Amino acid sequence: MTGDILLTGIGLLSPLGGKESFFRALGEAEAPCRTAGNGSLPPGGLTELLGIKSPKLQIARYLDPLAKNAIVALEEAMGDAGIAPDAVAQDPYGFGILLAATRGPGATRNKAYEQLRARQGKLLSSTLFSNFGYNIAAATAALAHGIKGPNLTVAGRSNLSLLLLRRARQLLATGRCHTVFTGFSESLVNGQAARPVSEWSCIFCLERTERARQRGARAGVVLTEIELESPGLAQPRPCAPAFRLPRAIPQPLPVAALAEAETLDLDLGDPLGIGPEYLPLLQAGRIKATERLRVEKTGYIALPVSSRHGVSLLGVARA
Repeated sequence: MTGDILLTGIGLLSPLGGKESFFRALGEAEAPCRTAGNGSLPPGGLTELLGIKSPKLQIARYLDPLAKNAIVALEEAMGDAGIAPDAVAQDPYGFGILLAATRGPGATRNKAYEQLRARQGKLLSSTLFSNFGYNIAAATAALAHGIKGPNLTVAGRSNLSLLLLRRARQLLATGRCHTVFTGFSESLVNGQAARPVSEWSCIFCLERTERARQRGARAGVVLTEIELESPGLAQPRPCAPAFRLPRAIPQPLPVAALAEAETLDLDLGDPLGIGPEYLPLLQAGRIKATERLRVEKTGYIALPVSSRHGVSLLGVARA
């Protein structure tokens, strides 16, 4: 599937702090370093650790930790993109939410299991029951921000970033909405990572290019999937971290053309223990947040993404 969409805003929170500190740590793989409070962070304690008191968190007496983090990350993505709450209130069906889940709301699910065991399987709190579905983070974030457009949660592993990008592009291209807030809200710990992160949420604001220009959006970056010719038959230098490709790119891109492309020194390691399924989109966010594209006058930074059918590329370019 071809076509570009515009990334205009990023909202991110983790024990490391906001997007600047998170993306900085994502690109540093030297000495191990644990963030204060991260190792013993209780489930749902991230907003308390960061001192976040958003009134949006008052929509319910109980919120799953992933839902709390998604609400805050979406609010920050809106602010970063220059979208005021009034704009959503005036056009609630023009905005959608698309999140990815691997394990989903594990903290609430564990509470439910503990309660069932304690009550010998005879009774379960309706509050817990209504908060451990996989779509709870997206649904609660939509409720908190008054968004009434498409509301979806997808699951996947190796190609999770591409699944999000493809579905977001589908929603935008078919006119289901003009803006999609998409990303991750997770509670995962990889103790072998240099900087293990217990809880984190990252949400991107993706828009149709004409919509972003019409509302006078600040600078964004273009995201596109670059499909490879016969991807299942040829693996394009899998050890290469990133490529520089000129515009316009033929679709599908011949593997021979990729073999001749210039490689870039862009660290695609995983010192935070996030997992490969998240890294392509996170690296695209890092490229935007760190203004890595300032030296890229034209063309794409292309990030390899493994999938069931071989390898595709996630292209990031100046808008």
